[in-house]
Order: sequence, then structure tokens, then C-alpha cells
Amino acid sequence: MKSNKILLLVIGGISILLIFGMVMLILLYIRRPVPVPDSGNSESPARSATTTVPTLPTQPTQPPDAPYILGQWEGKLALFTPPDAYPRQVYDIYLSAFPIEEQRRLEAGIPAQNEVELAALLEDFTS
Repeated sequence: MKSNKILLLVIGGISILLIFGMVMLILLYIRRPVPVPDSGNSESPARSATTTVPTLPTQPTQPPDAPYILGQWEGKLALFTPPDAYPRQVYDIYLSAFPIEEQRRLEAGIPAQNEVELAALLEDFTS
């Protein structure tokens, strides 16, 4: 009877450790950096010696007088609604897909005064 209790405690402890380990692996997987495709590099990824360095997310530097600001978050197109520090929406479009001038405009933040302007900007950048 006593050995059954000890066995249950050992099995319970192992189960808790396994669950904790799985949660930690999931958290590490979620927080891993996403590689940004480089359109200018003709070298195959298998032979490339570059290392992906995670960059800190940046918020547009545009003053918050516009209700919407189209910018970038972690290298992707993002919609901000000032004064929020985090984006309202992040689109699955990398800034590296745009010409350098557009990338700079997005890094600075492109204001939209209303939903019509916002829809036009999103149409330009997502189509």
C-alpha cells in the first residue's frame, strides 16, 4: 500500500516535469526569430554563411496626430493606432519585399487621416 503511494508520487512528479518541459519548448519555439527572405541574395540558403540576428521591433516615428499609421513591426507591414505602442494589426508582408524608398517611408510611419486613406494605402502595399 505504501509502495503504491510512492509510485504514484514518482509518476506524478515525472508527469509534471514532462509537462513543464513541453511548455518551455513551445515557448522557445514561439519566440524564435523568423528569417527574413533576402531577394537580393542569389546564393542558396543552404550555402549562405549569414546568421539571422533578431531585431528589436520598432514603432513608427510619425507624430500621433493621425488616427492610423502604417509602419513596420519586426520587419513586417503593420498598422498602428496612436497612442498605442503595439500594432493593431501585423500583416504577413515583409518590408524587404518593397523598394528601399518605401521601406524608409514605412519605417518612419505613413499617416492616414481616415479609413478611406488607410484603405488606399493598404491596397497599395498589399496587392
